[in-house]
Amino acid sequence: MKFSSANCYAGTASRGFNRKDPGLRRRLRVRVTCRVTFALKKRRTKPREHEEKIMFSVLLSFGSNLGDRHKTLNDAWHVLEHTENIHTVRLSSFHETKPVSGPAEQPMYINAAGIIQTTMPPIELLKTLQTVESRFGRIRAERWGARTLDIDILLYGDQIVNLPALTIPHAEMLRRQFVLAPAQDIAADWIHPLTKKTLGEHWRETLENSPIL
Repeated sequence: MKFSSANCYAGTASRGFNRKDPGLRRRLRVRVTCRVTFALKKRRTKPREHEEKIMFSVLLSFGSNLGDRHKTLNDAWHVLEHTENIHTVRLSSFHETKPVSGPAEQPMYINAAGIIQTTMPPIELLKTLQTVESRFGRIRAERWGARTLDIDILLYGDQIVNLPALTIPHAEMLRRQFVLAPAQDIAADWIHPLTKKTLGEHWRETLENSPIL
């Protein structure tokens, strides 16, 4: 039998409250059952507007070799501090490195790594970071060319993402000393989801196999 708010009280209201009525207990049981059923129905259909979103820790890479490089990286971090749905955690020290690819005679780079927490899904975060890059004059005219600001997503929790516009973990992060050095400064215990090794372990292997660039 299905109950509604309308028929829940019909049995007792029509005949009055009479303690000698032999059917009173049955009708009261029906009335209580109706109230409970109706309350549960309302609880189940209540919209989940206040559910908390999951925060993911994200490891970012920063680079700049045009303009005031130190100021650009500091200012970009400051912008992220004031970006909705992003909580900044830690920024590494700055590392000056030589360009290892792209056109010859590029200026030296300043590289850093940063840890943030965010509720944004990876592709939305990518678009947000590209907006920040554009704000600092980033123009993608030449692959591996000089740039005012470059921000890459290295790791997104332990997630693995393979999309046309985004690959996580970053495909080149373990082969680039200028990325791995600042990253292991602040996230040495972070486990790479594909290799199952920490960034600290990868950094030690890098130092054993090749000199610091």
